[in-house]
Amino acid sequence: MGILTFVRVLFSFGCQGKLTIRPVENHDYVGKTLGSIDFMSQAFVYILTNKKNTVIYTGVTNDLTRRVAEHKAQVGSVFTSKYHCSKLIYYEDSDSMFEAISREKQIKNRGRQWKVDLISAFNPGWFDLSSSVGVTNRLIESVRTHYNQLDANS
Repeated sequence: MGILTFVRVLFSFGCQGKLTIRPVENHDYVGKTLGSIDFMSQAFVYILTNKKNTVIYTGVTNDLTRRVAEHKAQVGSVFTSKYHCSKLIYYEDSDSMFEAISREKQIKNRGRQWKVDLISAFNPGWFDLSSSVGVTNRLIESVRTHYNQLDANS
């Protein structure tokens, strides 16, 4: 069994404060029972921007390909959907989710110019790196279809 998609699985609190978990498409894991969160497995910190490079969004995930596909499908994040952030311009891997979350906080607490310098050192042209991590149009459409089915069933 794979690792439960950690940070970006849709966690929501119902009216009675009850925690509900909606699984997202995770390649081979769709339809299988969700496992427990493994904080000691590989994780990623990533930065997205919009077409004009005016908005910077920092996130963390244990499945970079799936998460970027979700952003490109405009599902799973109100902020990135609202500001059209779907261009992957930076990412780094960590040995654990703890490390990734710590690094995400470090990046988020820095000013814009520091983030611009970090991105430019990694990706001077600020090119979309999505295809280099395995994001395809087919995967994006699959994610969009999956979320539409979830919405229709809820």
